[in-house]
Amino acid sequence: SFIDIPGLQEVQEAKIAPEGAYEMMIEQATHIPERSLIRVILAIMHDGDENYSSVFHNIALPKQDDDEGKRKTKMLFAKRFVVQFGIDTGENGFNIEAFSGQTASCNVGQTVYEGTRRNELKLDSLARE
Repeated sequence: SFIDIPGLQEVQEAKIAPEGAYEMMIEQATHIPERSLIRVILAIMHDGDENYSSVFHNIALPKQDDDEGKRKTKMLFAKRFVVQFGIDTGENGFNIEAFSGQTASCNVGQTVYEGTRRNELKLDSLARE
């Protein structure tokens, strides 16, 4: 039997944004403890008619078996993300529920992942003390 889906012929894949600076908003953040990471989905907010694809970003969390260098690198990337998005941090961490809706001006690049072109978030370095 035929299933009628109005608009099916017009639907298209979302476009990849050109490299540049965009206002970004966190749509969703999910803690995945078995992979020791936080998966973040970001929307590119812009004026215009373009339907840009969401940007996926993973924050790797330190694990007990990480060596000191790896642990510090993971903490640095996590701190860059929370600082750029203005997420409050306690002395030793942050509340993942505070992520949704946070915005920041970010650089977006392009990369190829598993044969598919996609956008990637490029975080700013922390201010030097």
